[in-house]
Amino acid sequence: EKAVVLMFDAAVDAAAAGSQIKLIDAKGGTPSGSWTSGNNPRLIAFKGVQAGRYTVIVSPSMASTVGKSIGSELVGPVYVH
Repeated sequence: EKAVVLMFDAAVDAAAAGSQIKLIDAKGGTPSGSWTSGNNPRLIAFKGVQAGRYTVIVSPSMASTVGKSIGSELVGPVYVH
């Protein structure tokens, strides 16, 4: 299954990530789905995406489960093959 996967330096809440991380496809749309986590609490995945280029925008207020925020907006491309 294709997915966009992000890894952080501390544990994050996948449910909270939905309001703090934007995933935008090459046409400017937002894929349907949600961020989930598995056994590694520092890793979250957005499953079910199609192959292509996406832009990930992480809000500066995105925080770890202990409240440490990123502090600045992060923006970058992600390629799903």
